Amino acid sequence: MRKALMLMAAAAAFGLAGYAALAGPVAGAALLVALGIAMAVSASGSVSSFTVAAGAVAALAAGSLRPLSPIAAAAVFLGLCYAERSWRVRGRDKRALHVGLALLGGALAGAVVSQVATAVWSVRLVGAVVCAVLAALPHLVEADDTLAFSLDNIAAEVSEPAASHLREGAELRRSVDDVVLDRRQRKQARRTWSNLEKLARARARLRTPTNQRHAPTASTSPT
Repeated sequence: MRKALMLMAAAAAFGLAGYAALAGPVAGAALLVALGIAMAVSASGSVSSFTVAAGAVAALAAGSLRPLSPIAAAAVFLGLCYAERSWRVRGRDKRALHVGLALLGGALAGAVVSQVATAVWSVRLVGAVVCAVLAALPHLVEADDTLAFSLDNIAAEVSEPAASHLREGAELRRSVDDVVLDRRQRKQARRTWSNLEKLARARARLRTPTNQRHAPTASTSPT
């Protein structure tokens, strides 16, 4: 389901971006930002401040580069939209490959868009589908689960035994598959995981920084 939404968002982003200029400066910019955010959220598979910001920056960067090089603009656009997912890829080499596939897929998609820009609508529709497939290239590299990655990061900010429990929860999250659950149970499980993440973030915020602990009072008695 998530991959299908990602393909739809990619087809819309590359298929409709060319019409942004026809909508006027304000409406056109709003359309580009909306497409960028939708692409970033679908590429990540989660909604966060990181993905929303990455999508907005991707749209603005692509809009600035498009007059100079549509291919470079599309490459930067897709690379930034996949920024959050790239961060979750384990291993430097795999992460570099993921970024490279995002840039390559974006560049190829930009070339396709440039070739079909003046074609009839049916050809442009096929071009949008091809762009969606190219935009999915980074998914050839496996990325960590969003919630498990979040729990691991929070575990690094809290003390024991909470840190160990959060790491165990992250490993459990990676190993479970909620597909075997029915719709009601799947919804309940997702709510439980979401509540766990919220509690973990609250626990991390309550942690007292080391430099804020009371220092020993210096002696003022005369020597």
